[in-house]
Amino acid sequence: MNLKSILRCNHDLKKNGYKIIRKLHKLESRKNLDKVYIRKCREGYFAVLSFVNLISLIQKQYSDNKDISFVFNEFMRKSNIFLHHLEYVSENRIRVNRHKLSSYLSSYTDFFNTIIQLKVPFNITQEVLIDWNRKCVMAYYAVWSK
Repeated sequence: MNLKSILRCNHDLKKNGYKIIRKLHKLESRKNLDKVYIRKCREGYFAVLSFVNLISLIQKQYSDNKDISFVFNEFMRKSNIFLHHLEYVSENRIRVNRHKLSSYLSSYTDFFNTIIQLKVPFNITQEVLIDWNRKCVMAYYAVWSK
């Protein structure tokens, strides 16, 4: 799965972020654990870092919007819960819970469908593009490229 290096709208962020999160399904089987847990830096495992940086990017992008504050706060609560699960999984080098992952993917999709439906503006800045390319895309390819 290829990620786009340029994000132009909410839909691009939704689809590319979905690819990052969906790839965590590979952590459900034992055969992929060695591949994922060998790819590490001082901040942690790259599989978790791509998710952390994605959530950080979403938080920068939508935290100031008052129209979606309730939906955003609920989504961030669920994201933090899932992040704690991912950190626990990576610390213990075990498989991810498929029910928690699928539940989070549903929450992610619902959040972005609401964003797109309400036509929340997407602010493209140089900082957003740098964060996306350096933090999310590079961490993703560090783990999942062949």
